[in-house]
Amino acid sequence: MQKKPSPDPEFEVSHVFSHDIVRQNRQNTRVYLFSQTFSPHLTANFILPTEFVFFQVTDSYRAEAHTHRDNAEFILPLEGEYCCSINGRKLTIRPSEGVLIQHGDTHLDDCREPCAFLGIGFKPLDFLGRPWDGEVIKKPNSSAERCFSYAGDSELETLVALARKQTESKQPFIKQSSYVFAQMLVWRFLNPFYERISPRFLALLSNNLFQLRINRLFLDNLHRDLPVAEMAKEMKMSRKILEMNCSELLGSSPAKAFLELKLERAAKLLKAGKSSKDVTEELGFNNQFHFSRVFKSHYGISATEYRTKQ
Repeated sequence: MQKKPSPDPEFEVSHVFSHDIVRQNRQNTRVYLFSQTFSPHLTANFILPTEFVFFQVTDSYRAEAHTHRDNAEFILPLEGEYCCSINGRKLTIRPSEGVLIQHGDTHLDDCREPCAFLGIGFKPLDFLGRPWDGEVIKKPNSSAERCFSYAGDSELETLVALARKQTESKQPFIKQSSYVFAQMLVWRFLNPFYERISPRFLALLSNNLFQLRINRLFLDNLHRDLPVAEMAKEMKMSRKILEMNCSELLGSSPAKAFLELKLERAAKLLKAGKSSKDVTEELGFNNQFHFSRVFKSHYGISATEYRTKQ
């Protein structure tokens, strides 16, 4: 079952489309193409769209200041002026311009005049589909450095216009196509920031073959123990090179990366109702005591407690 946007006291659900919901009050309307965290198959996608929303402000709109904990967002004004503050600095963004809000930023919407804008939220991922724990864009010196213009870029202007039309569509697969569309827009709007993308994230993007091979190796062996020496042999590289690549791209050793992936799968199995004994056998842990110990070390609670709370 798909998750709906969290309740917002200022808005109420007015009607439901096949693709998502519209929330409105007497002043403002939001049309969500999607607002949920997808659970992608483990592939090297690197960008996970989390929200694609058209927001029409017919009077004024002021949201409480909030910190982007683990996601980033592009905001693209379509009509009027979009006003906000980022980390206490006020910004005014106009049509054919955009602004990037990064994880860790404190953001406040403060639109005092009618306007319309698109919001595209996203999370960076590593090549195992896990949230990226490093920075993507080096922190700018000023809020203005987060802004960009695509005026005169006819292709981008066309894409943004098409994005607006997506909110009006009632096609049966609009949510799926909107997800891909949002992912494409994020990559396109990251282009102005290319010179400031962190070296570590660039390295992640440039090692596709290694990423896909080790991804496949991990997935094919989740049911058993996989020694680092065997990983290196299967990857056809020395243990030293394997460890160096994993350190640079994952921020951890190959053994730790593999164990974390197994524990993530274990958590999903427990959530689905499987017992610790079943998970131990299915994922090839040495014994149930070993599984319980490493699970609690990783998640902070026992496997039994985790299963009970789901």
